[in-house]
Amino acid sequence: MWADGTITAAAGGWTGETIEQLISVPTFSPRWKADIVFRAELSPPARKATPKPLLYIDDTSLGSSIIAMHDPAIAPGVEDAICCYFTSDIVVSGIGLLWLDQKVITAPDLMPGYWHQWLRDVSGQSSVAIDASLPIRVIDEPCICAIGWGGSVYGHILIEMIPRLLVAIRAMANRPDFTVLLRSDTPSWAIDVAIQQLDIETSRIRFFDANKERVLLSRGIIPACLGYFHPGVELLIDTNFARIKNSPHPRSGLVYLPRKSETTFSRRATNEAALIAIAENEFGAHIVVPEELPLA
Repeated sequence: MWADGTITAAAGGWTGETIEQLISVPTFSPRWKADIVFRAELSPPARKATPKPLLYIDDTSLGSSIIAMHDPAIAPGVEDAICCYFTSDIVVSGIGLLWLDQKVITAPDLMPGYWHQWLRDVSGQSSVAIDASLPIRVIDEPCICAIGWGGSVYGHILIEMIPRLLVAIRAMANRPDFTVLLRSDTPSWAIDVAIQQLDIETSRIRFFDANKERVLLSRGIIPACLGYFHPGVELLIDTNFARIKNSPHPRSGLVYLPRKSETTFSRRATNEAALIAIAENEFGAHIVVPEELPLA
């Protein structure tokens, strides 16, 4: 049931599947064929952009890897190529698990390490054992799957879902008839930020109930997970959001950012109502809920 070692990342693709490299965008046309995974490369491997240093670290238990990620003194490494996969009859379940031949794909470019490890624990959001028994509904239209944690966590919408959707849209430049797969419990603010801001009509959204079904994409479009510092990601974002004007209501002074949408218990402050009151009454802070703001 678990595909460790069965479908893994190797030479830019998945062992156990036939990978056919497509000419780089925009000169290729998306295609689907049984038993073949097509891979389109939008941007080659590149040296990571130099990150900005963290403003302040008050919890050194974050781990040296996270701190080092923002240390400009450490020479940046190389990010993998930005690519998009086209595959027939791929099954989607839970928060974005991908299945081929009744096995979950664990290739790092489609399942980040933190997600892989998290799935091994007991989870109310996505369980391989439970998902495997759910009935399957077929979607025949070309359909993008890029949900992951971006379906419910605001930060992951910004750093995960939006960049992956931009990659898929760019890869489908010659085939604008695509649809987008979302969970039926995706909050309205997530749809507004990740879909409407990208000029994707709501009529193109295809919802599925992750608690009751899996979905088979006859023509699946799967953008690979992206590194945070690939310069091509920055270019995609700058190009697509240059048209969005900045908010006419800038804020100054202290700001408190509550985690109202966070459903993971370990990421929430159980006494946040009290913290908000202290921030407002004692420090005069503005309470800013990112999910309630426009993207710009």
